[in-house]
Amino acid sequence: METIKISDLRPGDILLTSYYHIADETELVDKVNHCMLWVDHEKNIVHATDGSPNYALDGIFQHSSSILNKQPAYVIRCVDRALAIQAAKYAIGWSIKSGFEFENYKDKHKKRIIEIQEQRREHKEAIPLETPFGYARLVTVLSDQDIDISWSPPAFFKAYQAYIRAESKVPLSKNKGVFCSQFILTCYQAAAIKIAISKRKFNINSAIETQAMRDPHHLSNKKSKSELIMKIHESTARSSKAIPDYLHVYAKKSDLEKVLRFFLSNGDFVFMGRVEP
Repeated sequence: METIKISDLRPGDILLTSYYHIADETELVDKVNHCMLWVDHEKNIVHATDGSPNYALDGIFQHSSSILNKQPAYVIRCVDRALAIQAAKYAIGWSIKSGFEFENYKDKHKKRIIEIQEQRREHKEAIPLETPFGYARLVTVLSDQDIDISWSPPAFFKAYQAYIRAESKVPLSKNKGVFCSQFILTCYQAAAIKIAISKRKFNINSAIETQAMRDPHHLSNKKSKSELIMKIHESTARSSKAIPDYLHVYAKKSDLEKVLRFFLSNGDFVFMGRVEP
């Protein structure tokens, strides 16, 4: 297997960790247990984690490259460099920096922290970050092997909603949180939308843009909900052409195995080898 030096990692590279030795690419999907995003040689790694080695934290967090010494790590790389770089930028924007003022954060978000901890069955002691780790979502995804991850109006809406939140510099998901593969896929989908908009290849109905910070099933007016869903259907067919096919998957319903199979089924993501310790 090829090895890659940390100094040769690029923004947007997806880092995969495993408890097991992986001989080649064919073993990758079945043996990895976590994924992270390499963002740059200053901030290093961003990932949705269920715990930090320094604090009892969970959520989207920045780590130094030293985390790569704890488990074998493997790299897959997006061929589209502009897309990968933008995905890394969004990841940084959604993350809490290593070494942040922990006590001040706890004081500022005390009420919200207690509310989220009370909702959890496990890891109640962990302090949820601005976007916490999505325990409940991950359990749901893993427990339903027949869950539909196909590209659909709700999948499109969530991708666009993520783009709006990234550009607005607000948390990705303050209450329900995200898990590792969902986070990375969402970064790439939001980045694809931004690039498509910059090239004027993306048009979306104003009603969807207005509601992008809200989930349509929470709309109180049933008529408004119905009309919005119809407009989402129209926009999905029209605007999805500007988003690469290899990103056409429902992020919040896709576990790590499904995301990797989807990414590696074409030549748009390439397996680079193992990170050199």
